[in-house]
Amino acid sequence: MKILLHICCGPCSIFPVARLREQGHDLQGHFFNPNIHPYKEFVRRLDTLKTYAADIELPLLVDDRYLLEEFLSLVVRSDRLRCEECYDMRLRETARQARLLGAEAFSTTLLVR
Repeated sequence: MKILLHICCGPCSIFPVARLREQGHDLQGHFFNPNIHPYKEFVRRLDTLKTYAADIELPLLVDDRYLLEEFLSLVVRSDRLRCEECYDMRLRETARQARLLGAEAFSTTLLVR
């Protein structure tokens, strides 16, 4: 199955990528994380993921826009919890990208504890 996998950072992707590949899935990673603060941490996570993805030959779709202000604005106006808004924002974008790519499914590394 062709799966677009939302990835928060390189280290959190290690187990899910290995497991999904063991199961025979065709994976592509997706970096979209508008909630990461400060900017230095955002860049560090993105750079680490790019290096790891290259090392394991994982195709990677990167949205490198730093959308912290948009995320915070959404959270302030919402009666939902911050984490609910964060998951919703990231997974909606991943679902949208999966549809555009013709992926059969999408998931996130955020499900692994």
